[in-house]
Amino acid sequence: MNGAALDIHDDTMQTTLSTLGVYATTRFQLGDIATTARTDIGWRHAIGDLIPLSTATFAAGSSAFVASGLSIGNDVALVKSGLDFQLSSNSTLGIAYQGQFGSGIAQNGFNAILSVKF
Repeated sequence: MNGAALDIHDDTMQTTLSTLGVYATTRFQLGDIATTARTDIGWRHAIGDLIPLSTATFAAGSSAFVASGLSIGNDVALVKSGLDFQLSSNSTLGIAYQGQFGSGIAQNGFNAILSVKF
């Protein structure tokens, strides 16, 4: 059985992004645990190519076709927020949320990071 070879053409995007926002952080004690709260709120504006496109053909001489990705979004609100807990002198547990909203886009993400120095 032979597979169809796919030839993906070189494509580029011409996009300029600008972001305006504020970043705030504060430290406090949560019981015996030193804690840092942080937040980052901004507005991002995009100019140029907003939808990534890629042109491809099958090696057997097929007609070219275009595959598109998700839109970057013209005007988007950016939100990041998190807490870092100093568990010991050499370990920190961080939890965070990040989201993008606007221009028909809604993206949400959560993560946790355990950092240990030795």
